[in-house]
Amino acid sequence: MQNLLELSGISVAFGGIKALADVSLAAAANRVTAVIGPNGAGKTSLFNVISGFYPADTGQVLFAGNDLLKSPAHTRSAMGISRTFQNIALFPGMTVEENIKLGAHAHLRSGLLASALYFGAARREEQAITRRIGETVLSLLDLRDYRDRSVSGLPYGVQKRIELARALVTQPKLLMLDEPFAGMPPPEKAKMSSYIRRIVTETDVTALLIDHDMESIMSMSDHIVVLNFGRVIAAGTPAEIQSDPAVIEAYLGGE
Repeated sequence: MQNLLELSGISVAFGGIKALADVSLAAAANRVTAVIGPNGAGKTSLFNVISGFYPADTGQVLFAGNDLLKSPAHTRSAMGISRTFQNIALFPGMTVEENIKLGAHAHLRSGLLASALYFGAARREEQAITRRIGETVLSLLDLRDYRDRSVSGLPYGVQKRIELARALVTQPKLLMLDEPFAGMPPPEKAKMSSYIRRIVTETDVTALLIDHDMESIMSMSDHIVVLNFGRVIAAGTPAEIQSDPAVIEAYLGGE
């Protein structure tokens, strides 16, 4: 199975404190890989290295065979990496479709004048994005009925799906999900799990996520990596992780 993302020997320190220590992991293409661990284990630091928010002190990150650490943070979206964040950051005065479109603006190639006057290439790009939203993104996440509604007042679970749609509209190769189940009741978590699985199954997307909801993680992931104090202590299938003594002790809890 081919890996889309490979991290080797990644270390990050802040003021002498090791946030990540010699971390190595891989995310297989078109699969769901989850990174779990207690608070402070280094999960967010790991995401920030991949996104380019944090530099790595040592190590290598290969994305589709390219050395990601040599690429500036602002170029990684164009390379095919998209990320959601734990806190929802939608614009309440805009419609669902308008919020989703904002996710594609960083990928527009039209010049400033063409964009300002909305002609030629700018218009064609806008029309292509609108078609993509209508034909693919809204259907994948069951958002068609909300397309022209303001996001203000929509249920929290729907808003989380809109944020996911905004990340998906860029047609990423790697979709990084930062606590996609945070704040959701169990029925909404189950829905979100099914949507993430649908995205990976029906599109050319690889999902890498971090979360604390063990039931959701175990039920939907193909591969799980466990961090503790900035180090990888286990990696494997959900069944292997659930029975690993080091994981039980550090994260799942003993008897």
